[in-house]
Amino acid sequence: MSAIIGLIIVLAGWLLVDTIMRGLLDGEEGEITGFGPWSQIKCGVSYLGETAVESLGSLTTPSGTGPYGNGGSSLSEADALSQLAAAGLGDGGNVISYEGLRQNTINQIAAMNSDCGCDIVITEATGGTHALGVYSHENGYKLDLRTKDNPELVQYVEDNFDLIGQTYLGKDIYQRSDDTGGYQKCIFHDTHLDCQFVPGASTGMDPGIDSGSTVITCGPRPLNVTVVDAGVLGGQYNQTRFDTAAPNGIYAFKIVVPTSGVVSGDFRATITSASSGGKLVTVSSCPGDYTNPVDSRFCSKYSTESSRLYLTSDPNADRWCVLQAGKTYYANVVSRESITSSVPNCSNSATCSFYAAMQSQ
Repeated sequence: MSAIIGLIIVLAGWLLVDTIMRGLLDGEEGEITGFGPWSQIKCGVSYLGETAVESLGSLTTPSGTGPYGNGGSSLSEADALSQLAAAGLGDGGNVISYEGLRQNTINQIAAMNSDCGCDIVITEATGGTHALGVYSHENGYKLDLRTKDNPELVQYVEDNFDLIGQTYLGKDIYQRSDDTGGYQKCIFHDTHLDCQFVPGASTGMDPGIDSGSTVITCGPRPLNVTVVDAGVLGGQYNQTRFDTAAPNGIYAFKIVVPTSGVVSGDFRATITSASSGGKLVTVSSCPGDYTNPVDSRFCSKYSTESSRLYLTSDPNADRWCVLQAGKTYYANVVSRESITSSVPNCSNSATCSFYAAMQSQ
């Protein structure tokens, strides 16, 4: 009898702790997922999934590619550390990786630190577990900057950047143009800024845009991108089920905007009965780049059931994702709940499955 009573006490204690832990942990930063077994810690994300069905160019870092530029040379750890130290930038004793950091990223953060005068501390560069994308941490274009003890930095960004929207999790997104013709974008998190430094043509790099052309040559991207031809905006892409999606796979639906006339349509990604979570849909200029929507307010959407974006070539449309005539875009579908999330919300091809469709409006 004593053994049975003891077992009941142990089980009751476990249920109490489990309930409390699952209620407290929401997994925003990706280390621990919220509801579900809280004791399962995800230590990393594999970026290798499905092989692209359409040629995506070099998967290493080519010289002078990308919508704005390649950000300069990819620096070694030693070179990056040397330049950052010379600019008065430190990491506060954090053990982080700088290998592969872009020259433009260093130039811009050094200028920002000098202008702000607020002793910026870097908490992550090219290492760690972060969201995928062309202009990502992994590719040397982003830095995490500590804010929890630096109100001057917070004030500097709020005063010198434009508030352009919020992430799905309600985090403010600030952006400004820089002296290269590119831009800097920072997302506020509880203890840090997630800042992206996208270079412009005046860096001296080939901007990757053929003058007078509507075609953008996109930079390096992960192997896990599958490109699907969804046709012309204003036309119809019949609902199709995708049962081979990997947790870290990205489906990029290619959408061509006609050169003349005003056309509109909606693109949607809908869960199946086997799905364990909704899909994030982001319309951007590059296949696989779900972190840089054409417009952060109206060109990125997450829903637990059906994520739908309303697309148009009408430049005067309000609350639509406005696309330019004659250009090609990609509706990137990924198993994430926001553009800043680094952890998928599904675990296999069945729970990651979804339907995709596009129709005219």
